Amino acid sequence: MITLQRSFYIFLIFTIVSKIAAHAQQSNLALAKAFYKFSYINDTTKRDQPVNKTMVLYMNKDASLFRNLMDEESKLLLYLSKGGSKSKFDILEESASLIQIADKTQRVERLIDNMYVISEGQKTIDWKLQDETKKIGNYLAQKATAEISGRYYTVWFTQEIPFQFGPWKLKGLPGLILDARDSRGEVIFEFDGFEMMKKEELVKISVPKSFKIKKVSFGEFEKIYKSFYDDPITFSKASLGITDSKKVINGNPSSSERKYNNPIEIRR
Repeated sequence: MITLQRSFYIFLIFTIVSKIAAHAQQSNLALAKAFYKFSYINDTTKRDQPVNKTMVLYMNKDASLFRNLMDEESKLLLYLSKGGSKSKFDILEESASLIQIADKTQRVERLIDNMYVISEGQKTIDWKLQDETKKIGNYLAQKATAEISGRYYTVWFTQEIPFQFGPWKLKGLPGLILDARDSRGEVIFEFDGFEMMKKEELVKISVPKSFKIKKVSFGEFEKIYKSFYDDPITFSKASLGITDSKKVINGNPSSSERKYNNPIEIRR
């Protein structure tokens, strides 16, 4: 049962979103942001060494942008250290991200000094709503399940936050997706907070326009990424024009010991 205090809180969020939605739509600025702890086993031979990141999801009524939170600080500091000015810095031109606008999903990926953009049409997710509910943080969440790109996901979403988005490519439920996990426990998005955007936070949801960014297909990028992950030293040297064939740099072994054998999207 929804309490009077919770009802007022939900009403307040809806009111704030409604009042500034028109402006945000015109400029495609984010209205709110959610944070997630992301864990991903991309090498099944090393299940005890998952990739762990803190991710941020920016969103308005019609669009979202999902990226690594650490990039927002580290990329700016690196840019400033090279003599750049904060006013000219554009994180979109520097950071990997996943942008969903209207019926199109566009991934922007960065490998060493190379940037790639992969455009994809959005697939409708056939969510199965469940009656089960539980509290996540301060929010009442409902369970839903779906098969997505070869993985079976269980997610928890809340109608108390009126944005139909979630981490990664997950979307299409009547509220924000707070938690998502595949049945193998290999891909996990765990809710870590929600905030409405402040006036001084102007985050634009758009795709970078730099001429340096290469447009590639999903299949082409998967081959490029596998080459990078399986042997980052050789990949880095090739990207930087270095011909030295040594397999060890600063005591770090060649990545022949690690393999990219477990993509998030098993089947397209």
